[in-house]
Amino acid sequence: MAKESNYFIIYPSFASADRNNSEDRLVSDQSGDFILFVHTASTYVSFGIHPIERIVGYYRESGKVEDLSNVGPVMKFEVDFSTPVDITESPSRTLESIIPKEGMVKTTEILELSKGTANGKLFYNFGNKSVMINGQIYHGNRAQRVTDTYNFTVSPRG
Repeated sequence: MAKESNYFIIYPSFASADRNNSEDRLVSDQSGDFILFVHTASTYVSFGIHPIERIVGYYRESGKVEDLSNVGPVMKFEVDFSTPVDITESPSRTLESIIPKEGMVKTTEILELSKGTANGKLFYNFGNKSVMINGQIYHGNRAQRVTDTYNFTVSPRG
């Protein structure tokens, strides 16, 4: 999914207030808990504009487990646009305006429990070219909790 995308944007979290305008986008060397992979149409529109045909988001819901601070599930959603969306056609149409609202999109749980280790967040913007995913996966229950640390880098093709 990620390596097939054209570009990515990282936001502080999936909360609406943390991703409702372009100023919320995190730049190189910043980390957040919501990443959006953007897939653009392969056909060109006038002046080289590439309309968006698909978005795929991953986000970590922190604070969802009573006995562990800053730990929560990692969720995924996908939105395919039957007609590619040109976000340049009007000032009110932005990338942020096409991200689904909380609770308004079908999500899939990817990891049951995770904690971000990139400054307490899961996704780290490495030079605006790659995403480093740094986290701990939690297994088990309160009586016997086990963790594994994972670190890997993803680079979109675009």
